[in-house]
Amino acid sequence: VQLFSLTKHTLVSAQVHGFWIEVVGIGMHFGSLILVTILVFIGLRQPEIFSGIEDAPGRQKYAKTALSQEKMNEYLNKLINLMETEKPYLDPALNIRSLADKLSIPSHYISQTLNRCLGKNFYQFVNSYRISESKQILADKANNKKTILEALYESGFNSKASFNRIFKKYTGMTPSEFIESQKEE
Repeated sequence: VQLFSLTKHTLVSAQVHGFWIEVVGIGMHFGSLILVTILVFIGLRQPEIFSGIEDAPGRQKYAKTALSQEKMNEYLNKLINLMETEKPYLDPALNIRSLADKLSIPSHYISQTLNRCLGKNFYQFVNSYRISESKQILADKANNKKTILEALYESGFNSKASFNRIFKKYTGMTPSEFIESQKEE
């Protein structure tokens, strides 16, 4: 945009104005182009400069909630109980709305409860159960014929790439490395 504007300004200036006005106009365009370029490079090299911009100082998420701590604890217990007994996380199509319907809890209360009580969002919460399940499948000596692909589908994942990325994030190793570590034990 700056380059286009610079070219247009130069052509118009050359026809209408004198030499000095043209030089000043071109200098302003080049100066602003250089300034913007420098700011972009600084921002790319030091992203921490921009961290926290969207956070208003002193403002806390869920500050004006009607949900009490006792109610959040009740919802968390219901949620954990459901996850451990019925294992809805094994369904790859699980979403917060379907879980909220099962528990008869508004989905925004589930989100708030997970965030405030566990410091996790919905997908982090579900993925922790899925990774735990996949680790059990991969570590089970009776299932040693199961492939990583079978384990990821059985534990509720539907993508090998996301499974590998999330598995490594939660365990610090790839699924293959995890299987090898189980053989050593």
